[in-house]
Amino acid sequence: MKFNYISSVLWLHVSIPFTTAMSLPTIHRQNSIVLIDPVIEWKSMVEAATKIENNVIAVQLANVKVSDRMKKFLPSSDSLLQEPGISHVLSLHDVHSCVQELKLLEQTENCIIRAVIPLSELAVEVSDIVAACLGLPHNSLELMTSRRDKGFMKQAVSLQNLKVAKFARISSADELVTMMNELSLSFPIVVKTPQGFSNTDVYISSELEEAHSAVRSILDKRGPDGRFVNQALLEEYITGTEFAINLIICLDDIIVSDIWKYEKNSRAQYGSAEICNPENHLNLVAYAKAVAKAVGIRHGAAHVEVKARKVDMNDEEISYVDPVLMEVGARISGGRKASMMQALGYDPFGMLIKAHSG
Repeated sequence: MKFNYISSVLWLHVSIPFTTAMSLPTIHRQNSIVLIDPVIEWKSMVEAATKIENNVIAVQLANVKVSDRMKKFLPSSDSLLQEPGISHVLSLHDVHSCVQELKLLEQTENCIIRAVIPLSELAVEVSDIVAACLGLPHNSLELMTSRRDKGFMKQAVSLQNLKVAKFARISSADELVTMMNELSLSFPIVVKTPQGFSNTDVYISSELEEAHSAVRSILDKRGPDGRFVNQALLEEYITGTEFAINLIICLDDIIVSDIWKYEKNSRAQYGSAEICNPENHLNLVAYAKAVAKAVGIRHGAAHVEVKARKVDMNDEEISYVDPVLMEVGARISGGRKASMMQALGYDPFGMLIKAHSG
């Protein structure tokens, strides 16, 4: 029997003796976002979410054994709950339990989660998995390790014919000379933890004894992310001026949030930073966009650090060419740079929420 929608509606209309207009009550579901490991600029993120009528669910990483120095940056559960706009604080012991808790919250609290956003380097991996399990926009899971492991990162970028520093993994200090010869490297060289961040466990070595010491300080110890490190990265030292290009990405829409030129000392520690006009560095912007795409960043922030060679065009004009990747982070920049841009009238936190919401 063919169902006739129009006649059925008419039948309902004439068969039920309505004396007053009736309608089902509209059930309003509160929009919510999830902040994984709220460390970088988390108060500004909560404020931005509140402005667009989003509740915030904070998820802390429970089982990560970070150093005492890193612990100083972690807010307590009590301080998170006291922040207006945060409705719940969860502890992530494993992804399955976290996703289960979030789905239950959607049912019991009548909310709908719109985005999962990482607010630390440690949160980059888990946030995409949680978002994928919730059916929300997320970055490529196939390239997840390329967004955290500096070796896989360089491989993914190099496959797109983008220039990177020569590198190799080493399992002992005894392998240093052999690998340096294979890569045709000379001092200075860089030795680092593959999954480090914030310049932790990054050493610029000018002689062999110094390099041996750097390798020994990394291997068979806990890295900055709390995991044991059984391999170090040996890298070519790239000369030039370092830049950080910060992007906000939502699929094919890419916004350049800000660009900074860094001054660092001989130990790779930050000195000063100067904000730059993106229009003056279009080649660096194009390279940064290609890097973000190479490591599978499709939603959210990309913090791309490169080195470029300085060229004097004339007495007044300077150009920077031949960019080489240092590293890329799939999260907003530290150092309160997003807040500085907000003070200039931009809305990096609101844009980040929209980017992760798809």
